[in-house]
Amino acid sequence: MKREVFISYSNIITGLGNLDETWQAILERKSSILKKKHFENSLLESTGLSLYKRNFVEEKENFAHFLIINCLNNFLEIPKNTYVIWTGIKNSAEFIEKSLYKTRLPQYSSERDLLNWVIDYLGLKEGMEISAACASSTVGISLASQLIAEGKFDNILVIGCDFVTKFVYYGFAALKAMTEEICKPFDKKRKGLSLGDGAFALLLSSEKRSKIRVSGWSITNDANHITGPSRTGDGLADSIKKVLKMSGLKEKEIQAICAHGTGTLYNDAMEIKAFNSIFSENVPITFGIKGSIGHSLGAAGGIEIALSAKCLLEDTILPTVGCDDPEANYISLVPINKKLKNIISCNSGFGGINASVLLEKC
Repeated sequence: MKREVFISYSNIITGLGNLDETWQAILERKSSILKKKHFENSLLESTGLSLYKRNFVEEKENFAHFLIINCLNNFLEIPKNTYVIWTGIKNSAEFIEKSLYKTRLPQYSSERDLLNWVIDYLGLKEGMEISAACASSTVGISLASQLIAEGKFDNILVIGCDFVTKFVYYGFAALKAMTEEICKPFDKKRKGLSLGDGAFALLLSSEKRSKIRVSGWSITNDANHITGPSRTGDGLADSIKKVLKMSGLKEKEIQAICAHGTGTLYNDAMEIKAFNSIFSENVPITFGIKGSIGHSLGAAGGIEIALSAKCLLEDTILPTVGCDDPEANYISLVPINKKLKNIISCNSGFGGINASVLLEKC
């Protein structure tokens, strides 16, 4: 028999601060995205970025360490038998850039380095790393839930960070995926995404130490394109259907969705198609947070799942900051007080990856 899985504790770091600070700022419809000229770049001279305790991307050495140490500040005591799953997608970018510009190198050059550093820093023993594009942390939480449910581990810390670098900035500028303004998730006039610094840590356990249970998880891949999202939304829809089946809940019972909501034309349209195909005329209230904190890439899902858990605890659905004229009538524009029992958080990434997690309050 499959064991239950609970989120024992979580924290995040965004341009708005830690979990409680980010939560309160989003409720007040605030954004940490600052529009300015950040780089010498003919492709996109100015855009909005959400940065954590820095004004420019070259101000902090070993920035991944800095983000994680801040994220683990005042964290719940972590059991010594905890397995670690590090999630991220491009943590070697900082090493490559500093090598190119002949500046001081960071103390890590890969996800494996960062995983080993976390294990040593916390006095733990073993772990693994996952890189699955912008769905990385949602995939990591899905895998952790499966391993705990199967009885292979009692506690798993899913942890990771991603942050703005020249490498990432130039890449998204070349793809013409960023906006010169501040991103507007699900808005009819959206023009692209905004990047942001972010980190998260979630402790998942078989022992019930909180009211938040992970009752469904799923990973799919539509293999549509190396960077472009599916135009049909079938892969994401399949992922959501699988979490519904695992949880035993019906479509009409789902109360809220925390969407990927990058603010790009194609991603947001794909998500709306996926939601409409599953829920028809009764799509749950849906929100996205990237208009407040930017897109933190591999860390995005972990941040959003932590905030989704807080939605359940606070009986509140967050507003979609940056959205003024929504493409769908179920997008939340203001905070909504509602007795919540469940919420779905979903993410999609390059290569056609989709991942969904269903949380319930118990």
